Amino acid sequence: HLAEELWEGLGHQESIFKEGWPSYDPELAKEEKIDLVLQINGKVRDSIEVEAGLAEAAAEELALKSEKIKAWIEGKEIIKIIYVPDKLVNIVIK
Repeated sequence: HLAEELWEGLGHQESIFKEGWPSYDPELAKEEKIDLVLQINGKVRDSIEVEAGLAEAAAEELALKSEKIKAWIEGKEIIKIIYVPDKLVNIVIK
């Protein structure tokens, strides 16, 4: 009942229950920047802010340039790099 009274108070003649549901635009809800988590062997070691939708090669390059990550991989063999878009980069070392 409160919604109906507020709707009427805004000057609408038709009942709020006869109105359509507001439309949703997913483009407006997209994040422009994200925090990309950097992991070594599955453990979080750093986090960097990057543009959303970053390509895999660029994400790997940024991860390997991180000072904290450099300290962890120094002198170690990188077995593989796992990239989950807009979430994380996991570097598996030996």
